[in-house]
Amino acid sequence: MDYIERQIKQAGEAFANHVATLERVMLRGSELLSILWAKPGTSNMSMSITIHRGRVFIYGDLGEAIYNWYGDIGIDFFPGINMQYFFSKCEASEFGRKPTTWDSDEALEWIKKEKRRISADKSCDEYPKGAAKAFREIKDEMVSATEQEWMWHGFLASHEREVCDVWGQDWWERDVTGPGEVYAPRSIMHYVGIKMACAALLEAGNAQPKEEISCEAK
Repeated sequence: MDYIERQIKQAGEAFANHVATLERVMLRGSELLSILWAKPGTSNMSMSITIHRGRVFIYGDLGEAIYNWYGDIGIDFFPGINMQYFFSKCEASEFGRKPTTWDSDEALEWIKKEKRRISADKSCDEYPKGAAKAFREIKDEMVSATEQEWMWHGFLASHEREVCDVWGQDWWERDVTGPGEVYAPRSIMHYVGIKMACAALLEAGNAQPKEEISCEAK
């Protein structure tokens, strides 16, 4: 099970007893959807989701983020949405517009995979000639540099010649630049949460809210 699969599984488990409640608000002629995704009786791991036209605002116990689409969207838009597409619409989050963080375990796993791939490339189709030897010479320093993202970038800057010997002159176009860069766990919780909340509302027949509030400008 890879990183993304683990995070999605953990999010699903965390949301197992959550319930989605919906309110509809008419705001200047268009519908605003306010969804609370929470376990009854507690705000722990809760998400408040506001959908208005093409904008999605998420806030609550799992942090805040804003997503933007150039067109009206509703509840039925999210259950089948792709993760990369969802995150490409992020305009703001605690991690910036790109909701990623650094995972040293993923960086270490990438080094192991690269070692196997380089060793298997006997005809030098994918890696330069002598890549295996060059890789062995910098492997220990690479491993040490996986601890933090800034350490990895410092390693690349100080070992550019050696990196070129392993991955070629176009190494920056490969995963070498950020092998430990992953979608942040809390951002993945947003992705899984909005999918599950909207799916639950659709399954319940998109039940009518307790009260419909009009916020029309007078």
